[in-house]
Amino acid sequence: MSGKFFLIAAFYFASAFAAEIFIQSPRVSFNGEWGQYDECPPGMYVIGFQLISESDQGLFGDDSALGGILLYCFSITARMNTPNFLSWFASPKKYVMVSSTLGHAGNVRLPHECSFPEYAVGFELRADYDHGIVYDDTAANNMRLICTDGSVVEGDGEPWGEWTGEQHCPRGFRVCGIRTQVEEEGTSDETTLNNIELGCCQMVVIEIFSNVHGTPFLRPNTNM
Repeated sequence: MSGKFFLIAAFYFASAFAAEIFIQSPRVSFNGEWGQYDECPPGMYVIGFQLISESDQGLFGDDSALGGILLYCFSITARMNTPNFLSWFASPKKYVMVSSTLGHAGNVRLPHECSFPEYAVGFELRADYDHGIVYDDTAANNMRLICTDGSVVEGDGEPWGEWTGEQHCPRGFRVCGIRTQVEEEGTSDETTLNNIELGCCQMVVIEIFSNVHGTPFLRPNTNM
């Protein structure tokens, strides 16, 4: 039996290095400045989100629509022990929220999450192009999160514009951060959020093996 190994267990270990891969929403509007990148702590990945959005302001109001996105990061251990955490708002000690720059207008909408035990691996932004100076532009209006099982979770933003196409992390990566382009208050149209970039971090699986003498050792597997 010399040279043969037996798998006795496996667990997930998150890589400690920062995201090096970014996925971007197709550019439909170009207003505002880019905020700082906000990333989940090492060992945590995104499973859900909430939108900050302003509802329809009526015929004579200035619509801003989507003003910000809150992403919820969860560790793998906590995720496995806390199914459907956003549905009942788990203790803040179990998750971290990341957001980048937020716009000045709008209210926090309902939480949305990938089904247990999935994580986010992509997104799609709903946005409307710039119609010109006499039109009330809104830029970004809604977002969808794409989960590891292929399901899509849609936010409760506004209906204007079109879906701009799905953006996916590479195989073995999970969504782990966000950077937003936001038009500030006091500008000509106050479209608030225009574009987003999501960071993708590699998830590393560490498999625990034991040799014939009972001595354990670790072997990384990044093919998830």
